[in-house]
Amino acid sequence: MIWDEPSVKEQPILVVGAGRSGVSICRVLTRMGAKVTLTDHQPHPVDPFIFEELSQKGVRLELGGHSMDTFLQAKRIILSPGVPPTLSPLLRAKEKGIPVCGEVEFASSFLNGQWVAVTGTNGKSTTTSLIGELLKRRWGSVFVGGNLGKPLSEAVLEKRMWDALVVELSSFQLETIQQFHPFIGVLLNVTPDHMDRYSHFKDYFSAKGRLFKNMNSGDWVVANGDDPVVADLAGRTPCSVAYFHFDQIPSRGVYCQGGEIFSTLHGESRKILNTKDLQLLGKHNFQNVMASIAVGEILNCPEEEIRQAMIQFRGLPHRMERVREINGICFINDSKGTNMGALKISLESFSSPVILIAGGKDKGGEFDSVNPLVGEKVRVCFLIGEAAPRMEKAWGKQTECQRVSDLGDAVKRAWKTARPGDVILFSPGCSSFDMFRDFEERGQVFKEWVWKL
Repeated sequence: MIWDEPSVKEQPILVVGAGRSGVSICRVLTRMGAKVTLTDHQPHPVDPFIFEELSQKGVRLELGGHSMDTFLQAKRIILSPGVPPTLSPLLRAKEKGIPVCGEVEFASSFLNGQWVAVTGTNGKSTTTSLIGELLKRRWGSVFVGGNLGKPLSEAVLEKRMWDALVVELSSFQLETIQQFHPFIGVLLNVTPDHMDRYSHFKDYFSAKGRLFKNMNSGDWVVANGDDPVVADLAGRTPCSVAYFHFDQIPSRGVYCQGGEIFSTLHGESRKILNTKDLQLLGKHNFQNVMASIAVGEILNCPEEEIRQAMIQFRGLPHRMERVREINGICFINDSKGTNMGALKISLESFSSPVILIAGGKDKGGEFDSVNPLVGEKVRVCFLIGEAAPRMEKAWGKQTECQRVSDLGDAVKRAWKTARPGDVILFSPGCSSFDMFRDFEERGQVFKEWVWKL
């Protein structure tokens, strides 16, 4: 399905999902002269100012439910990432032959530039941002967004010629790509996540693998060679592959050995940097750095530019963010840790005793998968949200668990329990949607409670 402005003008187009992506799609479509309807099952998914703006642009708003007639009367349908493809009116529309695509597919059809697409269960945002900072040193016009920050449709709205576009893609976004074709696809890791949406891990794995759907022998894959699932998938693509490893030296790729990171992408091993120079901490972040270096090497970025971009990057909010230290007790905000893989990585980063605050919307995660680490690292665990009962059942024999009413209560109890030398870690292991708008709001609330102490 090819999108262009003439094919959109005066056409009735339905946008499903009124989050940031959906709102951005509506702005693009109205500028192109389409007749736009925005639908969402929530009665108040957008703030009143955005509601008024869209109405003034001529967008018809259908909130608080989905009308079957609205779906069946649309010429085309565009989905926001969070919309499940099993939605009943959507299935009926597909049966009728109405074209359906996702926001990434729609937006990318209007954009040209060097495409770098990043996916994985954990580390996507940090890696996308690292690559973005690196490429901005080489090119003047670089878009960084997707699942991170700005929706891809914002790149269309800016009416610029982009030298490069670095996009973070979730499994939800990858489900709906059709012709999207990056030059470099980065796959960091794949561990179980979103099991409330996928029936089996293989379905989630398959969604991640769609990143390579349209890639060919002229393209590159940057892949975690230490993750057997990732390595197997990358090895089955027709692309050139650059692996990143700890200790093992790849014939073409990047590796970390003895605290130093090397590249073999331009022949013999060349040292790029020492991990002691990085502001990012932890083995997982060293993997993100290695993946970013590989992208820079493939795109022939000067070595010193690569090094400076890596060592000057301070990290992103809500990702193992050091908030404050009081009386020898350190508070860490890892609100972006929305699955067990992220929680495992976070716990592995500490040698000090941990007081853990976890919980949120239950996505069907295998909470017992981190039992050994919880038993080894966590002195007390304070649990919030709808996942708290299952977490307590999984971890109650490993450490002391207490269910609490909300995040503020958890922070106050953790503070009363902590001793000098402890780490109070907020790493929920769940999504935020039972109590907060998103992980950013959740992390901000955590920080506000910490600063009230």
